[in-house]
Formats: sequence, C-alpha cells, structure tokens
Amino acid sequence: MQGIKVELILWSNDKDFNIDEAISVLGIPYSDKEKKGEIVKYGEKKQLWRVATESSVVYSTQYVKTNEIMVAVSELLDIINPKMPMLINVINKYQLHSKICVAAYLPEKPIVYLSSGAISLINSLSAEFEMDYYIFSPKTNLLKKLFQCQ
Repeated sequence: MQGIKVELILWSNDKDFNIDEAISVLGIPYSDKEKKGEIVKYGEKKQLWRVATESSVVYSTQYVKTNEIMVAVSELLDIINPKMPMLINVINKYQLHSKICVAAYLPEKPIVYLSSGAISLINSLSAEFEMDYYIFSPKTNLLKKLFQCQ
C-alpha cells in the first residue's frame, strides 16, 4: 500500500438515528458502515471485536498514487460534490458529525496544500479535518508515523 487515501465519515451518537435511511437518501456508494450497538469485527483476520458506540458511514477513495494531498482530496470531492446540497441537508436533518480523514503512506514527505474551493466545501460540511502521515523506507520496509494532527 502506497499513496494517499481520503475518507468522509458521518456519525451520530443518537440511539434513534437510522443510518440506513441517511445512506439511502444520499445514494452515494459507501465503503463501510456501523450501527450503534452492533458487534463490529476488526483486525487483520477479523479476530477482534467491539460494540459500536455510534452509528457511522464512511465514504472513501482508494489509495491514490500521488504525494500531493490536494490531488487525493479532489478524488473524494469529485464523489461528493454532485450531492452536496443533499449531503448538507442530511447532516443538518440528522444532526450528524462529519470528518474528512487523510492518510498518507509514502516513502517521502507529502506535499500538503488545499485549494480555497476544497476548504470552502469542507467548511460547508462543518467537517473536522484530520491528517495522518506514515513515512516508510522502501529498502527496509520500515514504517514510522511522522505526525498526526487533528
């Protein structure tokens, strides 16, 4: 795995929130979802489990082969931009929390910038923004977390 992956996560702690209804209204293919109270299996072989404490849906890109954050963010924005009015309506109607997560797995430091249009779009979602950078050496296959900011 090498490149940059970008996710939009929507979630709610409200026990009455119906995540399937929100997903249906949006009509955007999602990569993962959890319902509050369900058992969630995780880990490399799905050998671990936990109880979901919130309902959530994740919309995600694949790993984009680039070292520029904006190039990868644009991939996600291309997916959600046609549905922005509906997405904002769903966030407001269900009082959802939202977050854009960027995970960079690269052999070099990424180029970090966002266009004013991307910043405006993220702001219109009232989204948090999180970036994780993991730098690895292709020769030794060592991976280290450079830093995390939230």
